[in-house]
Amino acid sequence: MFYTLGDYRDICVGVKEDVIKALEASGEKDTNIHEIEAKIKKHINSVSQQTGTTGPPKTDSVEQRKNWWQTHGPDIWHGMICALTHKTETPGDVDEDVKRAFFGENNGNEPIKYNYKNVQLEEETNGAKGQTASPSSDTPLLSEFISRSPYFRWLEEWGENFCKERTKRLEKIKDDCYKDDGSEKQYSGDGETCNEILPKNDGTVRHLEGPSCANSCSSYRKWIKTKRTEYEKQKDRYKTESVEAESDNELSTRLQSLSDAEAFLQKLGPCKKDNENGKGNKTIFYDNGDTFKHTQYCDPCSEFKINCHNGNCIGDLTKGKCQNNKITANDIIDDKN
Repeated sequence: MFYTLGDYRDICVGVKEDVIKALEASGEKDTNIHEIEAKIKKHINSVSQQTGTTGPPKTDSVEQRKNWWQTHGPDIWHGMICALTHKTETPGDVDEDVKRAFFGENNGNEPIKYNYKNVQLEEETNGAKGQTASPSSDTPLLSEFISRSPYFRWLEEWGENFCKERTKRLEKIKDDCYKDDGSEKQYSGDGETCNEILPKNDGTVRHLEGPSCANSCSSYRKWIKTKRTEYEKQKDRYKTESVEAESDNELSTRLQSLSDAEAFLQKLGPCKKDNENGKGNKTIFYDNGDTFKHTQYCDPCSEFKINCHNGNCIGDLTKGKCQNNKITANDIIDDKN
């Protein structure tokens, strides 16, 4: 919700054209900022006509927009909190328990919890805060966070979502391709079984034994490729935006210890956690790391079971290598060389 309110502010106050183009080029934003801004202006003009406003239109200065946001921004936020009190199944109905938790008893339209004046971006929070700690500030106030450069807000949102989604996808691949809580590989990334006797070479094609593993690996391969492209488009802009952020003393101070996009992203809650507990192999977002490589969970089976009875091991391919009715991938590679 912090990011959403920041987007609303950008639309109302205005964003530099080059920043808009950079964000749209990333493919992360689903909605065209220009399109939304045009609709807002059209609505304002129609309201002016309905109220009979005459005379030349007022100058649409940045200062006027900022003043408008200063007045109405808190109301927009409180309206977003109010929306959380409505039931998902029946949006017209209010969940009184949730409303009481946010607004208290007979407290009017301003929430007690998550009030615009004092709500902060905190690590490991849920609900209205719903974000993790920002690397550019420990626990910034909402009003401070949404006033920051759209680029750094976007980078935080992108990085946070990337690390969460990457962890989620890797866990699913491990569930689909391994057994015994991930201790033994069951299927290759192409869905071939690793622990059953290989089929006879009789020209028939068997169905994949592990389609869920193959599907998860294929989906991850496409997803990580897209994310790498998004990242490459934005990381080089970091230094330029860092220089321009020097007018924001608080943000500039924080960025002094974060020299590049890699360092910035590593400090995000989900990404930092992956690095600390080893899930990211302590290399996530390093240039020489494996952040954007295809996961090893989707590698081919390390060995296959084969039928070594009745002369099935006779031949150059497996001769002398049928140990315990198994043949390894290296055996096949060696015979090809």
